Amino acid sequence: MLTGDADEPTEDKIAPLAGKITVLKVSHHGSSTGMDKNYLDQLKPDLVVISAGKNSKYGLPAKQTIALLNQEHIKALRTDQNGEVEVISDGKSYKIN
Repeated sequence: MLTGDADEPTEDKIAPLAGKITVLKVSHHGSSTGMDKNYLDQLKPDLVVISAGKNSKYGLPAKQTIALLNQEHIKALRTDQNGEVEVISDGKSYKIN
């Protein structure tokens, strides 16, 4: 699921409609104004991808975001640490390059 710049109220409206997903691209570069525990509990992603610049002057992704993902035991790939992240899917399974 690609969330663009959805904020928390928008995400809370989307999550019940989406249900369980496999891969979530975190909105707002992982800022603290995005997802919460309820959102993650509804989506139950296997993997999240956070697109954030290395040494972001805004401190992204936010420490709260990373703490929440760790608390929920959700694997996260971050462009600031992992570089380019490519997820390829055939609709049944996916692989990461």
